[in-house]
Amino acid sequence: MRVLRHRPLFPVGLDLASNHSRQARFPLFHDMQKFEYATFVADSAGLLSTKLDHKDFHARLNAYGADGWELVNILSWTNSGDTREVTAIFKRPLV
Repeated sequence: MRVLRHRPLFPVGLDLASNHSRQARFPLFHDMQKFEYATFVADSAGLLSTKLDHKDFHARLNAYGADGWELVNILSWTNSGDTREVTAIFKRPLV
């Protein structure tokens, strides 16, 4: 088995053991912003229908936005090229 020698990634003389240096490189988790997440699913109206109720969908998006939620992604689920479901994913900061 061949052993590879590694080169230091940091300049010589940098004190990696000091508390100050460690905190600068790795922020503490309690200092990081935390989020909560929510989703809602909008499905097509009826078993054979491919139409989503756009008025209801937009009203729900606006209601989440008014409550401080930020839309981060929308996933659409299709079957044979037709949209069957749309899942909206939101986040907002924890206070």
